[in-house]
Amino acid sequence: MVLLIALLLEKKQYSKKTFYLYLVYVFLLVATAFLDYIIDTWYLQNMVIFFSSMIISIDHMTQVSDQWLETKKELLFSEYRASHDIMTGLWNKTSGRDKVKNCLENMSESDVAALGFVDIDNFKSVNDTYGHEIGDFWICEIAAALQKICDSSDIACRYGGDEYIFFLQNIGNLDELTTRIEKFRKEVHDKAVEREQNVHCSIGIYQVKGAGKN
Repeated sequence: MVLLIALLLEKKQYSKKTFYLYLVYVFLLVATAFLDYIIDTWYLQNMVIFFSSMIISIDHMTQVSDQWLETKKELLFSEYRASHDIMTGLWNKTSGRDKVKNCLENMSESDVAALGFVDIDNFKSVNDTYGHEIGDFWICEIAAALQKICDSSDIACRYGGDEYIFFLQNIGNLDELTTRIEKFRKEVHDKAVEREQNVHCSIGIYQVKGAGKN
């Protein structure tokens, strides 16, 4: 009973899995003591020793597993922070530029892509008029709109401040490119109308043809 009370008082110090493992252990001790009092059987004590060892082993493996997962999570987050812009979730300037460069170097002669540059018009005025919190909202909103026109093989990058670059691979024809850009423009326009805010973007696009590299 003392062990059970102590365990309940210290519950917050344990993970959920560890707490329940120890709870099972305490109940085994209590049940064994009770049964041993009623029917004096030596094998009950052996069973408790066996199950106690199992519980301790499972708890140890659980802690090791939790520590490994926590370390792995921290490592992945560090790698993510090193390559992504935390505010928008896009590639950061360095990673985005390297990925675009790699794509350009590996284009075949028949490949056609589009390299684009986007910035928010008069962004200082947006901040001055609506406040920096709204400015941050629009930085994220433009990033989200860019992601919507990118396929899994495309690249969207926050180049700095309110500036972005995107690289659309395998653009088959001008109509497809026009459709994607119009989708982006409409996304931004509709959000600005919804919020009754005068926000819009400038977009520059350069068509890239393969350099004949196989």
